[in-house]
Amino acid sequence: MQKCEKIVFGGYTYRRYPQSDKWAEKMYFRRSGGFSLHRAIWEAKNGPAPKGHQIHHKDGNALNNDISNLECIETGKHHRWHGATEKSKEASRRSLNKVRHLAAKWHGSKEGREWHSKHAVKIAKTRPVHQRECEQCHKTYTVWTGLRSRFCSNGCKSKWRRWNRIDDIIANCAVCGKIIQFNKFKKVETCGRSCANRLRARRKRS
Repeated sequence: MQKCEKIVFGGYTYRRYPQSDKWAEKMYFRRSGGFSLHRAIWEAKNGPAPKGHQIHHKDGNALNNDISNLECIETGKHHRWHGATEKSKEASRRSLNKVRHLAAKWHGSKEGREWHSKHAVKIAKTRPVHQRECEQCHKTYTVWTGLRSRFCSNGCKSKWRRWNRIDDIIANCAVCGKIIQFNKFKKVETCGRSCANRLRARRKRS
């Protein structure tokens, strides 16, 4: 049986369950209907909270229900504040972990794929079209994704990187020890054909 703490205020009994898996039940004293003790205390002194507002604990301690620790703030601001706390993040992570496999199953289903296809077409129609000049081949091309595009294709991007030696590395020839510079995506071990032949012969003998 779960441990239950009780507080009576204004003729109502408010309960808190310290061992509950639900964050709200563990942190707040509440009565039937979900009405919270800290809200009742604030409203007893100030009257009903305005629409679109919630009662907030100034020091972040949900058990400190002293009237001096309570303030009425806009719901959006309140949610943003709680969204930044580690406890609420952990609660969100636990909730997401419970349904993540269901979401993955739906996204991979026929219905999910059809939805994504239609959604992609809908979004594409709302995106502004930009004309760009490729930095490699200087052809004009159309992009949908904004201002960061620099090349008309991955081929031009790779060619530009090779020409500007963006991916080059420095190493030593495996035979003569001479310093060589080459693209890291190529398998290079020697400084030239002569050393390559010597390395090949060495490996055949071993």
